[in-house]
Amino acid sequence: MITQSLLCYHGKSEISRMIMRLTNAVDVAPLAESYSHVAWRMRDGRVVHCYQMGTADALLNGLPGVEIVAGPDVGHLDGTPYDIYPVDLTDAQHDALEAAMLADVGVIRYDFMGLLQFLDADYVQPAGKAVCSTWLFAKLLQIGLQPLARIRTDKVSPQHFGIMPMFGDPEQSYTQLPNP
Repeated sequence: MITQSLLCYHGKSEISRMIMRLTNAVDVAPLAESYSHVAWRMRDGRVVHCYQMGTADALLNGLPGVEIVAGPDVGHLDGTPYDIYPVDLTDAQHDALEAAMLADVGVIRYDFMGLLQFLDADYVQPAGKAVCSTWLFAKLLQIGLQPLARIRTDKVSPQHFGIMPMFGDPEQSYTQLPNP
């Protein structure tokens, strides 16, 4: 069994670069060290995330949003680097978090306009929509964790996950191998 973990991606696509600029990640760290996407690796090794592109299955079954993919490399450009943060949760917290995430698969849609929330303090994310970071942060809050105080859920960017005390330092960093 794999330990559940946070995955933070250093995206290479133009959309990733746009996300890093809109979330001011480049003001905090160099572009190559900034995060553009976060996801959660479950105990069985599959990854659940709220993704703007969606896999072919997600696109065939509706709009992109919360989906489960086979592993951390699925849906990302070849050579996309990502950091793995191990997470120390109780079995009850793991079970509750996984159940909360799985309940959102195919239900929560990607909020394309939500990317602008990082430029507009008055933007409120509509019900049933999210971006990767706001969705994952909300799931952590839902099971009773408080990863960061004094920040609205709809203002949490991928870059914030790298500074959340509950995650510490990344255990491993990977550069995804080219897909066969």
